[in-house]
Amino acid sequence: MAALDAAERAAREAAQDEGRDVLMKALERVKIPAMDRSNAKAIAKAISTLDASEIVRKLSV
Repeated sequence: MAALDAAERAAREAAQDEGRDVLMKALERVKIPAMDRSNAKAIAKAISTLDASEIVRKLSV
């Protein structure tokens, strides 16, 4: 049972990080101006808590 729980947890964590490669490749193609640590953390938190389409909608104002 513990092995099944561990496998399920690993699958959930992998699913939560599915978009990382796509985002990192997109970031490699653009220039990013300087920002302070608090802004970077706020952006990272938004990415981790909001749906990608919601972020795009908010940025496309």
